[in-house]
Amino acid sequence: MRNPMKSRMNPLVAAIALLLLTLAIYSPSGMDPDPDPPIAVAGELDATLWNFSDSGTLRLNGYWTAYWKQLVVPDDIIRSTPLHAELAPVPQSWGKQAGTPDSPSGSGFATFRLLVKLPATGELMALRIPPVASSYKLWINGQLLAENGTVAATPAGMKPSESVRTVVFQPVGATLDILIQMSNFVQRKGGIWEPIELGGERDITKITVSRTAFDSFLFGCLLLAGLHHTGLYIFRNKNRLALYFGLFCLIAALRSLVVGEGLLASLVPDFPWELARKIEYASMLAAVPVFIRFVHYTFPADIPGKWIRYFQLGAFAFGGIIVVFPAEIYTHLLYLFQAFVLSGILYIFYVLPRAVRRSRAGAVPFLLAAIVFALSAINDMLYFNGLIRTGCYSSYGILVFVILQTYMLARAFSGSFGKIEELSRKLLSADRLKDEFLTHTSQELRVPLGTIVGIAESMLESAAGNLNAMQRSNLSVIANSGKRLAASVNDLLDFYRLRDRHTMRINKKPVDLQQMTQIVLSACRPLAYGKDIALRSGIGPDIPFVIADEAHLQQLLVHLVSFSIDQSRSSAVTVSAREQGAMVEVAVVAAGPPLPPDKLAALREAVSLERMQGGKSEVVVATAKKLIQLHGGELSIEASPGGGMAFVFTLPSSTVYTMSSEEVDENLHAIENLLAQMVRKDDSKERNPRILIVDDEPVNLQVLYGQLSPESYSISTATTGQQAVRMSREQSFDLIVLDAIMPKMSGFEVCRTIRREHSLMELPILMLYSKKQPEIVYEGFDAGINDYMMKPIDKKELLTRVKTLLTLKSAIREANRHSGELEELNRQLTDLNNGLEEKIAERTLSLQQSKQQLETMNEDLERIERSRIRLLTNISHDLRTPITSIQGYIEAILDGVVTDPEQTRKYLRLIHSKSLTLNRLIQDLFELSQLESRQATFRMREVPTTDLIHLVREKFELDASAHGVRFEVRDSLPHPVVLNVDADRLDQVFANLIFNAIKHTPREGTIVIGFEKRPGRAFKDELIVKVSDSGSGVAKEELPYIFDRFYKGTPRSSSKKGSGLGLAIAKEIVEYHGGRIWAESDTGRGCTVYFTLPIFY
Repeated sequence: MRNPMKSRMNPLVAAIALLLLTLAIYSPSGMDPDPDPPIAVAGELDATLWNFSDSGTLRLNGYWTAYWKQLVVPDDIIRSTPLHAELAPVPQSWGKQAGTPDSPSGSGFATFRLLVKLPATGELMALRIPPVASSYKLWINGQLLAENGTVAATPAGMKPSESVRTVVFQPVGATLDILIQMSNFVQRKGGIWEPIELGGERDITKITVSRTAFDSFLFGCLLLAGLHHTGLYIFRNKNRLALYFGLFCLIAALRSLVVGEGLLASLVPDFPWELARKIEYASMLAAVPVFIRFVHYTFPADIPGKWIRYFQLGAFAFGGIIVVFPAEIYTHLLYLFQAFVLSGILYIFYVLPRAVRRSRAGAVPFLLAAIVFALSAINDMLYFNGLIRTGCYSSYGILVFVILQTYMLARAFSGSFGKIEELSRKLLSADRLKDEFLTHTSQELRVPLGTIVGIAESMLESAAGNLNAMQRSNLSVIANSGKRLAASVNDLLDFYRLRDRHTMRINKKPVDLQQMTQIVLSACRPLAYGKDIALRSGIGPDIPFVIADEAHLQQLLVHLVSFSIDQSRSSAVTVSAREQGAMVEVAVVAAGPPLPPDKLAALREAVSLERMQGGKSEVVVATAKKLIQLHGGELSIEASPGGGMAFVFTLPSSTVYTMSSEEVDENLHAIENLLAQMVRKDDSKERNPRILIVDDEPVNLQVLYGQLSPESYSISTATTGQQAVRMSREQSFDLIVLDAIMPKMSGFEVCRTIRREHSLMELPILMLYSKKQPEIVYEGFDAGINDYMMKPIDKKELLTRVKTLLTLKSAIREANRHSGELEELNRQLTDLNNGLEEKIAERTLSLQQSKQQLETMNEDLERIERSRIRLLTNISHDLRTPITSIQGYIEAILDGVVTDPEQTRKYLRLIHSKSLTLNRLIQDLFELSQLESRQATFRMREVPTTDLIHLVREKFELDASAHGVRFEVRDSLPHPVVLNVDADRLDQVFANLIFNAIKHTPREGTIVIGFEKRPGRAFKDELIVKVSDSGSGVAKEELPYIFDRFYKGTPRSSSKKGSGLGLAIAKEIVEYHGGRIWAESDTGRGCTVYFTLPIFY
């Protein structure tokens, strides 16, 4: 039994669990913790019994004191200025507040006031102020604490701004006097739409941070999902499902920036208010057609295209209003916009249950996610229109929908990619088996071919005198044919070995092209014997070496020269070369009359194709191309200026040689050894380091000399600064030990003079100080010393410092000595890196192209397989009846059941008739199979409609008259147009439709052929052709199936039955031309078949 702890968790369960955890973390509570919070009554709210620590924040809901059309300030309250006051409910928009006729209906200005009695807590308090339409000023106890936009009594002075604000304050006393001025002249509703919350500073901050974090999380999820799925469409443009889901997510992400907590206003405080409202409204409308498009590509058979166009037109029309007009106008159309959104929701819930009933894949989870999203959207509409007081939940709904849809799309894409990988694996396996078979077969052919050639040549040599001319000629043909066949087998093996460049190992190195050409021409001279063809080399000594594999380059030249000799009808084959930048262009020219166009085209096709096809010539050219590509060049076939043809290819010049990976590894190893040698202690005694000691005290010179001389240094001394400078110019020293203080020329001056000629690393200087003073030490370093010591000198320290400075100089000298080699190695490494990057890019592009080719091949194979299965099924089903009838007639004759000669002739005529029916049925079946699998050949040409109409009238009018049917052709075109069609195939369509109409039209009936023009899809006009009869018609329930193969339905005439393939063939031909075909009919009123053709011009 499988261990349950090791079983994998269902990905859908994991996704839902992650979603619930996210909502639990980020979702702010929208409900009041206390079941009975206090509310404002007559402009006062008594919160003395409210415990802010235990019960949380308090919403300041209820009736506030309202001063309509008055901008009241705290001083007016303090001075007891007479003011006209009313009571107004909060939260609620002005248009829904009951008041006097002076209260504004939407636009205007007002002042609201609320007195709040607080418990004695002494803690910091805070107000969370939602967006107030459309500007406000807030005072608490006479102190201005918040301002959003500019409040004014006129539209000109008012500046709108909406954002969520948190105001922190320290209560003074037991009562809060909250005064807020508001003005709105820019949108349909003004006032306080959402509750203002009061609470402790920590609780309000926690709510604000939580809601902002959730909005940020939602924006990030939507943005990532949108970019991911849009990217899927960009790199796989067949998948429009991912495109529209990505667009929907991006639209929702854009909208999330301007609603809720208003992230955009927080990130860009000066963002234009008008533009933010346009984004809010336009994104709401744009989401509808994009979402319906997404549903359409999820369930394409369940949404008609016309409804998509209706919603697109509606969104464009409403969006145009939003773009052109200001918010003061289009916000009054909000109910109309919401009705448009609601209609889209209702239409989706009309479509999705149908998809569930039809058992569409993924329909049930799609419907559940859509229900959550739709309910949240409808709740928000009702909430913002003041009809319910639940809260805003569309953010949660869209998050649920996007996460579940992302999971479903990921599963669908995973299944598709898995299928492609499986098919690709099978194709690669089949291709590998084919290569192995060809290689094995080619190798097995070598032995018998060698035997045939050997026996034929032996007979020619040993029995020459006993053979007549015919026998010798036949043996020569056998030997030569065997040699040619053996050469073809070798070429075939070379080609298949070269197909995989990565397994073919080549050893590139500089090769003398002039010398190689001479060798190849000498080897190929026997091939030119008897043909009077001269082999010439036009490569001079000025041509540089080329980078190539010597063996493969020789093989390449042999291929091209021998092929030119075989194909040449001239007197010379010339190999020449010239420099072209970083490449050498090589040309193998066969002078003389040019090749026939078809032969030259075949050779060029062999160069352009990535697979081998054709005869020996194409194999040789394809093999040469592979060899050249292995060396980084290209092959082309050109007409020679003097006649004949030329193979032209390029090879890298040795001046731009790129090392192989093995050579790079060897050079890297050498670099490591060089670096190790540069830092290694130099123990060589061939040259002792030379040290100059400079001091004006003979005693100090004696001490320093005595300490350094045992170390085998070569030591010189100087007693003055001038002497030290002169000696440094005349002799070469590795180190100078210099006293800082000397008469006439101090050590600092000596150091500065030496530094004009020697750098710090060329000649190190060790300065000796009698006393450590920071200023003196700094001066020494400023003058250019490398190190310093204090007197009296400690021997061990002196030896250590001297050794360190000498080792450092030695390392620098070694580094300088090898700098040229390092630069060269670095350049070569850079060239190799650039070459590797180019190869990686080429390989990536090749893999992408191979993947696209495999996908196309998979689709073709699946289509051909379906066509083959349907063909076999139809053959077994529909050929059984005529074959059984023929068998019965023959058995009746053979068994003697029919003896009368007249009756026998009748049976034979029936057998002949059934055979003709059987032959026609087989022909129709194979033609339909070719059309369905796209294997049929179409010869497209330009055909004017005047010729087409004349052909129809002339060809079918007599047939209709012979059946007693009137035949009319009606041309409703304003002027003739031209079609790009296969005329023969189109004639087959007319024949199938017209003869079908004749067959079902009674005598004295009428058949009408009509031609008219109308605008088509993608802004292109199209020709509509109709074939109408006055027969018995087709029942409406049968119309969707009349173009299916072998569908005959209820026969319109019991004596006139067809094969059931004519309309199916006509449908395939019309669709191949890019047109459509359909039928309209009512029982007893005739039938009309329409089809369209794109107009060429």
